[in-house]
Amino acid sequence: MLFVDIVGSTDLGERLDPEVLRDVMQRYYERMAAAAERLGGTVEKFIGDAILAVFGIPQVAEDDAVRAVEAAAAMQSSIAELNAELRQQWGVEIQTRAGVSTGEVVVGDEATVDRMVMGDVANVAARIQTAARPGEIVVAGSTARLVRVAVDLERIEPLTIKGKRDPVVAFRVLGVLPAEARTSTHSPFVGRTTELEALEAELAQAVLLRSCRLAAVLGDPGIGKSRLVSEFIARRSSSTTVLRTGCAAHGGGASMLPFAELVRGLAEIAPTDGRREARAKLEAVIERVGADGSTAGALASLLDLGDAIRPLEDIYRGIRRVLESVADPSPAVLVIEDLHRADPATLDLIEYLLRAMRSAPVLIVGTGRPGLVEAGWSVARESGTTMTLSPLPVEEARTLIDGLVGDAGGTFEGVRIEKAAEGNPLFIEQLVLMLHEPLDLPADDASGTRAPGGSLVAPPSISALLDARVEGLSPDERIVVQRASVLGRTFELEDVEELLPESTRSMLTDIVRRLERSGILRLGDRASVTGEVSFAHGLIRDSAYRSLLKSQRAELHERCADHLERTRGERVSEHTVTIGSHLEAAVRNRLELGSNEEGVRSLSMR
Repeated sequence: MLFVDIVGSTDLGERLDPEVLRDVMQRYYERMAAAAERLGGTVEKFIGDAILAVFGIPQVAEDDAVRAVEAAAAMQSSIAELNAELRQQWGVEIQTRAGVSTGEVVVGDEATVDRMVMGDVANVAARIQTAARPGEIVVAGSTARLVRVAVDLERIEPLTIKGKRDPVVAFRVLGVLPAEARTSTHSPFVGRTTELEALEAELAQAVLLRSCRLAAVLGDPGIGKSRLVSEFIARRSSSTTVLRTGCAAHGGGASMLPFAELVRGLAEIAPTDGRREARAKLEAVIERVGADGSTAGALASLLDLGDAIRPLEDIYRGIRRVLESVADPSPAVLVIEDLHRADPATLDLIEYLLRAMRSAPVLIVGTGRPGLVEAGWSVARESGTTMTLSPLPVEEARTLIDGLVGDAGGTFEGVRIEKAAEGNPLFIEQLVLMLHEPLDLPADDASGTRAPGGSLVAPPSISALLDARVEGLSPDERIVVQRASVLGRTFELEDVEELLPESTRSMLTDIVRRLERSGILRLGDRASVTGEVSFAHGLIRDSAYRSLLKSQRAELHERCADHLERTRGERVSEHTVTIGSHLEAAVRNRLELGSNEEGVRSLSMR
């Protein structure tokens, strides 16, 4: 959550007529809301002079915390622009300070006027912003863990906050790093020889045929898609032009957003540029590529800088002309990240380029989740290739761990990292970062590095990524994985069916098939959706379970126990431990909610 407040609002009110103050505050609210919404946030409420914006509601994304800090920085830029106007008109300025905190909340019914976002996070954000000087941003330790690869931080003295037992660790934001400078570790590149060779072959084919080719690199979050692409780019000679763009989770439905961002990047149009300056920069690019009037109008329309909306066909031709110019005479590689988030027009444009470009060598390298193919979009064999990355084999995972922390692959710590990560390179990196480059947070802020028994649990950065993946499932898929998570890492489909609403049970087979294809679940028998099923990764199960309310967990655990007692017949004694663990979990969750009803006491005695 992002909490922004005006410093010295009383003085402002004394200097301005009430009507003028109303106009100033309205402009302030509008600029602040626009900055938050542009980065995927939602203004939850205005509290006097303060603004509370939330990120991750209604849809969780892995970069919510980073975008909250980016929004706070964008608000500062907007304030600077607004102050230039206010000084000229009335000789006054607005000064703000901001606080950002991260944590769990419970959201009320969105159909109501006030959906009631409940939790301690807003209180912490509001309190820590008071520690910021005018124009500064302060983040809680919970946020620092999630943004430290994207934001330059400076630790400040722990803050004593009303209602909190222990001081809250906090950091001052010194700046937001550009995208190309954000990296969690300088990790060695391990394995992926076959995939690198496939990318090299596609580029060679594009050069040979002087055409556009596509290499789709698919895989689960953290599996190494971006790392593979970075290694491929690093091996290019200086004669190869590399272009980068991506599909944002908070694109707001903008059509062809990655190509619009591509053109903005080529034109060096900054977010703070006015319409006239942006149009002048675009015209310079248009002149450089030798585009005609129709192409110029189409590209201006794409960037919302034109006087009229142009047909998609004109925009497609405009992008084609730009890429042909960039790839003449040397080849170009266009990297498009997160294609699974692309809108239909973006995918159609890629297909157009693959068909139409026949005079310049361009390789489009697109990364995405396995669900991209599940959604029905695929690469024709004659136009390119699709590769799906798998977890690293044990030996390669150990090599990566050794490369990050020395010869640790065979040590107790190395084995624990290897076991917890299950071959996922990003998970390995983040676990190493958590253990060897800590922010020195106290237990309450550290989100836990070890589970009972000494096993490792997911660091916040990985939890955020997996939470976003669960939230991104369709409603029927999400309810299946949530109910299944109550049963554990591995479960029987008939047991999940017992926990589902009647409306979902008839679709269970189809839903499980979809979840298996998208890499969420693994089937014991891929030929038939029956019997034993497991989560593809234990951390996915943990994320799905974490998304349930405690009241839901209590109810579902009790239903699991009842179901096992009722259906296991003479073999029920074999399941005594499992039944007991479900009952224990049901009692624990109800007690954490403060319940002391007779039902809880009787449940604990079963």
